[in-house]
Amino acid sequence: MYNRLFEKKRLILSLPLLLAAAIFTPASFVPYAHASPGTGLVCITASTSATSCSAGAPTLGPFNAGDTFSVGVFIQGSDAMGGFDIYVAGNPAYLNPTGAALGTLIASPTSTIICINGVSVVGACTVNSANGQGVVEVSTLDSNGSNECGGISPCSGMAFTITYQVVGATPSTSLSYPTHPACSTSSVSSPPNTCVLVSTAFGDTLSENIQGANVTITLPPAVVCILPNPASTSCPVGTPDINPITAGQSFTVGVFVQGSAPLGGFNIYVTVDRQYLNPTDAQLGSLIPSPTNTIRCINESRSKVNVTRPRPTASASSRYPRLTVQGRTCVLRLHVLAWLSL
Repeated sequence: MYNRLFEKKRLILSLPLLLAAAIFTPASFVPYAHASPGTGLVCITASTSATSCSAGAPTLGPFNAGDTFSVGVFIQGSDAMGGFDIYVAGNPAYLNPTGAALGTLIASPTSTIICINGVSVVGACTVNSANGQGVVEVSTLDSNGSNECGGISPCSGMAFTITYQVVGATPSTSLSYPTHPACSTSSVSSPPNTCVLVSTAFGDTLSENIQGANVTITLPPAVVCILPNPASTSCPVGTPDINPITAGQSFTVGVFVQGSAPLGGFNIYVTVDRQYLNPTDAQLGSLIPSPTNTIRCINESRSKVNVTRPRPTASASSRYPRLTVQGRTCVLRLHVLAWLSL
């Protein structure tokens, strides 16, 4: 299972200590049992040098697409531990983990695993687990086979750090701890199968609570532009010129939306000087794959057209998360939305 190898390694490291204790401990010695501090907390910190968890889930940002930032994964107020195996997940549509490194919690780490996006960076990724795109797994043990903080509880420290690059824009996304059936042995009681395991030097699972983080990303301003060539796939730089046209000639332009947050509809007006140009027709482009309640109004002559087209496939829907934009929702890419024949 998820921690079988973890337990085997811990047993091997612990055997010398157990043998030494058996040889040198007097028969009359009664081990001292410390009072347990209770359940610890595994949290995401806004700083890689944090010395405690925040009072609640921190909000990081706002960031811009292309930015990089680092967070800490901190264990606070836990029983003294001898190792951990923790997974952190983010939405890969917005956050791409690019690096991870051990913190100072485990003084003498060994058997370390660092797995990013399902790719082994140090050691070998745990197979048949929660590893995959957007997920970071970090696991390590104390090479001395002893518990940290001198074996004294409560014990706190930075377990590891993660660096992310912002690859998409959304008002808010989260960093959390994934669940998976392979994580049935977990330090977290609810939800079950949470992939957070903190254990003692002797393989005992310690009880922990978890706290994630929220990440805010600035939505870039969208651009609505006129395309002299309706087949173009981006807005021109600056105000475009349309080639000289003679009186009586017809031509077509495109109205294009570029760099917008996901949207579910639009209402756009295009005006011309009627002394020189007369709009004669307007047609929808492909921005809205399944349009309905469509209105086209040309020279104050209005027509309402209800059009039904095939809805996006499930795969397309899964790639573009559902967001609310001015009260509307969508899961769509942006393409040319309307043709105006003038």
